[in-house]
Amino acid sequence: MSTKFSKLTKDDHVVLFDMDGTLTAPRKKIKQDMISTLRELSRHAYVGVVSGSPMEYIQEQISNAWYDVSTVPTDKIIILPCNGTQMYCLEEGQANFKLTYKASLLDHLGTICAAPDSYREIVSNLIELQSYSMRKYDHPVTGNFVSYRESLLNWCMIGRDASHEDRAAFVIEDSEKSLRKHLCECLRVRLDASGLHEIDLALGGSTSIDIYPKGWDKTHALQHLGKATVWFAGDKCTPSGNDYALYSELQDTGRVKHVHSPKETIDWITNTVIPQIKGSKR
Repeated sequence: MSTKFSKLTKDDHVVLFDMDGTLTAPRKKIKQDMISTLRELSRHAYVGVVSGSPMEYIQEQISNAWYDVSTVPTDKIIILPCNGTQMYCLEEGQANFKLTYKASLLDHLGTICAAPDSYREIVSNLIELQSYSMRKYDHPVTGNFVSYRESLLNWCMIGRDASHEDRAAFVIEDSEKSLRKHLCECLRVRLDASGLHEIDLALGGSTSIDIYPKGWDKTHALQHLGKATVWFAGDKCTPSGNDYALYSELQDTGRVKHVHSPKETIDWITNTVIPQIKGSKR
């Protein structure tokens, strides 16, 4: 479906942001200082959120950035869940964000994989590795370990039902033992042995691994933005992170920022992005 965003030109600026660790603390709600900064940015550019998370998580964490009084105008926002393989925007006359694009992992697997049960093979490997992870490591365990998000699978070893305290404990263990990196390598070996070479893996957020077809990383979001001048900030911009593909795609333009906190994001918007956009329009 064609939208106003697909008709953007190089004179239009779109600033894309990862969510967890970039606009908000992981799985926390957006703060007022970020909302105020995004509102100021929206005077000069469109504001996009490109996340590995599904729309419901984005709504939970940052919807008050556009639905509360004196916040970001909804006509300046584009929401790109699941690495941009889904798209929500607000067209003229609409009251709520509408799904305007969706890619299907299950449909796509049927075109790229010879094995008819390739999806079942992926999930089976995740279940086996989840059991392995629980035996090998001492991380917290709750529930909801594998999440199907239409266009990708998200594997969270501690479970999506984990508390903030559980998540914090896992982040420490992961940083000390490279737990997710090891599990990612194990899964890669298993998928390759099953002939699933066209499936990519990336560390998602701070507690999970994303599994999706090659090319369905965050660069997928760019196809929705016409010929716009695109900026991007994310906190997982190293090669194993799920921001890396989009970060590296745009790196030569100089319009990218690897941030380590929402505060760094605010500083980048205020001191770099807005001044440069204003300067380009003089």
